[in-house]
Amino acid sequence: MTEPLRALLRAGFVTLLAVGALAGLPLAATAHGSLSIPTVRLDARGDTVEVVWQAAADDAAAIAVELGMAPRQALLDHLAALAALDDDADPQPLVDRLVAQVDAEQLLDSGALETYLLDAIAVQQHDRRCPGQITSLERFLDGEATLRFTCQEPVDTITLHITLLTEQDPTHRTLSTDGRRDVAVHTLAAPTHAWDLGVDADSPGLATTVGVLGTGLLGAALTGAGALRVLGRPVGASR
Repeated sequence: MTEPLRALLRAGFVTLLAVGALAGLPLAATAHGSLSIPTVRLDARGDTVEVVWQAAADDAAAIAVELGMAPRQALLDHLAALAALDDDADPQPLVDRLVAQVDAEQLLDSGALETYLLDAIAVQQHDRRCPGQITSLERFLDGEATLRFTCQEPVDTITLHITLLTEQDPTHRTLSTDGRRDVAVHTLAAPTHAWDLGVDADSPGLATTVGVLGTGLLGAALTGAGALRVLGRPVGASR
């Protein structure tokens, strides 16, 4: 990475912190967990849509905090420590310390997590909601969950609605992708995006993808020292 780009990203982080302080935003609003961007991958088969959510483990822990399964102060302390971390320092010990404070057994057994995920991730076909179910939470605290939605007709065009963690952090965003063509950014202001998952769907091309990333990801998410770490690995990857 060039020094001018490094300096630009650092300046963006300082600006974000200053704006947050002036607006009275909570500390959580200054960071995306460990600053990797969560992703949702879509896979349509017949009348079903499989959704795989992948994120950094501290985003999973933040959901546990929202559900009362971990101390909120632990998350605030984690975000403060993360913001103070040197660029070349390993953040994994901080992530591990936060995750260790989650009551994992209660989180996975209470049913609250399933309810939260099915409320925060929704699929609609022709304005009709497709019933969903959780198919895997075994790796949730590693930052992964799998959901399956069953629609009334074979899946082609659907809308995907994502509001994960926006109630806790208004700057939180999630990327969605079908793994083939486009990438969409789900935010508090724009939580819903249409997807054409039909096998004969035309590719929207590189310009569409770059346009979405330019306004959503690079414009608002890649800021500061944490962003330097994001640029070195796939977006949304766990540590």
